[in-house]
Amino acid sequence: MTALPELDPSRSPDLLFGDIMRYIEKAEALVTARDSISLGGLNEAVDVLCKRIVDMQPEQSKTFGAELEQLMARLGTLQERMTALQGELSTTIKSLNKSQKANRAYINAPNAPDSSEG
Repeated sequence: MTALPELDPSRSPDLLFGDIMRYIEKAEALVTARDSISLGGLNEAVDVLCKRIVDMQPEQSKTFGAELEQLMARLGTLQERMTALQGELSTTIKSLNKSQKANRAYINAPNAPDSSEG
């Protein structure tokens, strides 16, 4: 498993937003490479960012509107990609199980050829 960068929720909203976007970019690259990942810390960092923006003066918080929309879209895309990969892996595992069962059934069949005969 490849480690994702640490997220420091104590950073300013501008810096934290950039950190989160880089974190998501790295996670997307790992999903594309089919590497296993852990998204530990991402939820907390996004929650802290949103709370900080809500606590800002209205004029200041409005400047983050488009950035938050972009962030949510990227998170949605990452979730979709991870879900699709999970489905592919599940299908592969199920097909392997079927092949293994068929192989065992063939080997254990009463009239199966003896592998020592050859």
